[in-house]
Amino acid sequence: MYLDKRLTAGQSPACLLLQVHDELILECPKFEAEATVSLVKAEMKQAVKLRIPLRVSVETGKRWGDFH
Repeated sequence: MYLDKRLTAGQSPACLLLQVHDELILECPKFEAEATVSLVKAEMKQAVKLRIPLRVSVETGKRWGDFH
């Protein structure tokens, strides 16, 4: 299942705020941050099947400037 479908299907309180090229910016309650990170990593790693696996990095913070 795609990340967008998982987010909108009510399986996560996270909300996709912005996509800039290969970056996604999501918002979620602090207590859901770990679960959201796991969800994003799992979905994005399998987004496209390639011979070389996709690498996914996730950063968290209260504001975009805190982690970028």
